Amino acid sequence: MKRKQLKRVLPTFIIPGANKSGTSYAAQILGYHPDIFMSYSKEPSFFSTHKKFGQYNRGIDFYYKNFVDYKGEKHIGEASTVYMYDPRSPELIHRHLGNIHLIFVLRDPIDRVYSNYWQSIKGGLDLPDFKTFIRSDHSHSKELIDVSRYDIHLSRYFEYFPHNRVLIRLFDQLKGEPVLFFNAVTEFLNLKPMPESIDYGKKVNPSSIPRSKIMAKALKYRPFIQTIKEIIPAQWGPIFRNYLVKSRKLVQVPFTYPEIDPESKKFLIDELYDTIENLEGMLDIDLTIWKSKYI
Repeated sequence: MKRKQLKRVLPTFIIPGANKSGTSYAAQILGYHPDIFMSYSKEPSFFSTHKKFGQYNRGIDFYYKNFVDYKGEKHIGEASTVYMYDPRSPELIHRHLGNIHLIFVLRDPIDRVYSNYWQSIKGGLDLPDFKTFIRSDHSHSKELIDVSRYDIHLSRYFEYFPHNRVLIRLFDQLKGEPVLFFNAVTEFLNLKPMPESIDYGKKVNPSSIPRSKIMAKALKYRPFIQTIKEIIPAQWGPIFRNYLVKSRKLVQVPFTYPEIDPESKKFLIDELYDTIENLEGMLDIDLTIWKSKYI
């Protein structure tokens, strides 16, 4: 098969996170807009040097593969949640893309940590119960808490990008009022509203746990997956992604997560409540919807 020539186009907007805040859902819905092209890979993670997830060392041609099917849409987008917390990402994005549009979806920072814990288990990690895990010196525990320190991460972005190029919306609106959420996004991108025919009720990342931790971990092993993407022809990329998505679903069992225990909740309030208050001042935003749960 003749290799398709890479189209050298780059994003006009990025969704850098936050992780477990509806970014997969937002990216999928935006892909239904006739004037938006979303990268075939949900998390290209190119503008990151994170030791586990970053792909910057693979070079720009690796990144171009994500846009091989671009057909002239007004906007090109991608969503990689590692950009939220990798300290180098704001500078790398600005260096390569200039003052593009950035869209952040923020979830209650405590809910986000708890959801991320279960996502890690879904991916095959063998972790202790949440009450033990969150107080431990486990590096993953510390990272999950740090990811929720939105005030620190956003302050790095504002060093490179003007406020009028940054849209910040809440997960609460994405979940409860999706039409208003996406109207804000399309207005930000200077596009007509989303098509009225869109079904906003479809779940992209349903709650589940793995049938086999070994299989779940193998299907989430980033270095191997990214190496395959680098080797295969660009036009096979979407096919490979669909295969991965279907394979991951086969090794998962639907599961309703239990509520967070009171002691862990109190621990996370002590760790992250200042983040909420700092955000209110930084963004001039009312976060009573989060704070009211912890009074």
